[in-house]
Amino acid sequence: MSGRPQARLASPVLALLLRFGRRYRAPLVLSMLLLLAQVALDVAEPLPLKIVIDNVLRHRPLGGRLQSLVGWLGTGSSLGVLALACAALLALAGGSALLEYVWSARIAGIGQSLAFDLRGALFRHVQRLSISFHASRSSGETVHRLTSDIASVQEMLVSLLSVFCVNILMLCGVSYVLLRLDPLLGAATLAICGPLFFLTRSHGRRIKAASRRARAQEGEVAALVQETIGQVRITKAFAREGHQAACFDSRNRQSLAAATAQVQIQSRLKPLVDALTAVGVCVVVYVGVRRGLSGQLSVGGLVVFLTYQKSLYGPIRQLSKLAGVLAKGSVGLERIAQLLAETPEVEEAARGIRPRLRGAVQFERVSFSYQARRGTVIDRSVVLSDVSFSVPAGSTVAIVGSTGAGKSTLASLIPRFYDPTSGLIRIDGHDVRELALDHLRQQIALVLQEAVLFHTTIWENIAYGLPEAPAGFGPGWLASLTEQQRARFFERIAQAAAQANALEFIERLPQGFATVLGERGADLSGGQRQRIAIARAMIRDAPILILDEPTTGLDAQSEALVLQALERLMAGRTSFVIAHRLATVRRADLILVVEGGRIVELGSHTELYGRGGRYRELAELQLVDVVAHRPPGPPFTPRVRGRVMR
Repeated sequence: MSGRPQARLASPVLALLLRFGRRYRAPLVLSMLLLLAQVALDVAEPLPLKIVIDNVLRHRPLGGRLQSLVGWLGTGSSLGVLALACAALLALAGGSALLEYVWSARIAGIGQSLAFDLRGALFRHVQRLSISFHASRSSGETVHRLTSDIASVQEMLVSLLSVFCVNILMLCGVSYVLLRLDPLLGAATLAICGPLFFLTRSHGRRIKAASRRARAQEGEVAALVQETIGQVRITKAFAREGHQAACFDSRNRQSLAAATAQVQIQSRLKPLVDALTAVGVCVVVYVGVRRGLSGQLSVGGLVVFLTYQKSLYGPIRQLSKLAGVLAKGSVGLERIAQLLAETPEVEEAARGIRPRLRGAVQFERVSFSYQARRGTVIDRSVVLSDVSFSVPAGSTVAIVGSTGAGKSTLASLIPRFYDPTSGLIRIDGHDVRELALDHLRQQIALVLQEAVLFHTTIWENIAYGLPEAPAGFGPGWLASLTEQQRARFFERIAQAAAQANALEFIERLPQGFATVLGERGADLSGGQRQRIAIARAMIRDAPILILDEPTTGLDAQSEALVLQALERLMAGRTSFVIAHRLATVRRADLILVVEGGRIVELGSHTELYGRGGRYRELAELQLVDVVAHRPPGPPFTPRVRGRVMR
């Protein structure tokens, strides 16, 4: 990524850190105070060693303050001074260890909490984004940002608050002590820090760029894995396991190459840092020994100075090792900030109203077009144009037409999955954009062509349609209910299942309603999944119902059971039925014939068939006897070209 996009991202990333870090100000301040105390003890730890060498082994007199302290404690002998120095070493080391334990535990907890908050906010934001966002993005890439990127950010935050801060404070403390011990030797030691800083900074930029490429490639791999596992039936049906494996190997190799490039850059940094620090050690040893020989520096002073020099270069080495972690985490934070910067195309009303709706729906010259950005150009694909009709509450509306005519898009505008490009949609006279979005969608139940079920119990799948069910309801929520409330709750679920013709097969399952379904309900037949979806719509008891090809792909027996359940579901509700098979819509109060994004015909079955227009063409293309005016055709006899092996 070039410098300009990085500059544009810097502000959102900083704002993101401040937004989530603000609530942890007090724990952070306390942790920093503990860290300062621990670093102060670490910096002071080598000083008793100077006393042992100069004042015990070489019998040099103590300084004024130390002499007063030794006299006050009554330990004037060399052994007494030695004991006092050892006690000081133990106190400094013990205090440092205790403080390190306390603040490191607190820092780790803050890092975990920040990651928890960030993950929750990102998940809620992703759910608020419009259908158009999810339709144009890979779900695997989004999952990767919610998992791997969050983990990288968490690792970065913990490293930043612990390793980075500790080593920066150690550098400052040790630099101060070195300059106080011997300004000339201290300046010679610190001279090497400038090249080390620029070396680490230049490599850090390259590591970050390589990490950005590696994260993007990891997202591609995650997207392919998600897609392949989600479509495993198709993969197996077409025997394309080898093709998918080849695609995975290709993307995996690209990910490996990007990750290897990042590691190679990191690997070059450490030897360069070690070489520079070795030069610094040689300079200090040479200058220090010469000053010692001339009497300008004591032996203890030189030994302590070398110890402090190790304490100085050690943090620099640690900081150079952090470059990869910080680069990976900052790239993850950039990707999270990019996702959080996405705004829903369907905007919530500032003060959405919540009227009780009956279900009268009106379209007033509604047009809609999908927008796709291609670089700096926006492509607009017109899907609906100047659509107008009015439906009384409780009516059944059938939407028919050829594939791609705009039928599903028309129905998707009612719950505001998309907003029209122009025109108005009203429910009971209210512009849908004036309604609170959650309230509007609670007034609508959907049964889709592919029944979407969750990997949980059957009763939870059915109860998912209850608007009053609390967030995360389950066994814990059931335990909070009284026995009477619990019985009433399950009675409602059983009634919905019975009306959907699902009770019979549910009761045959070993655990009944407590049976945990496989992912997407894969362990049930298509008809069984659809009947559970109908039960979910039943229990919602919404005034508006949208049925999008609910019987597609079902066998005759399952279709009959589903149609019977749908008749019960549609009773008294404003129902929009999207169907290719005209036999399922003959009894609709109003039929909309959609072609090329326009309503070309509108009326009842009898009216439209009598006109001899597009509706009649569609009817006569059906392979079944869909109208009373047309006699049944000859039986269909397929020509067999193969043999059946027994």
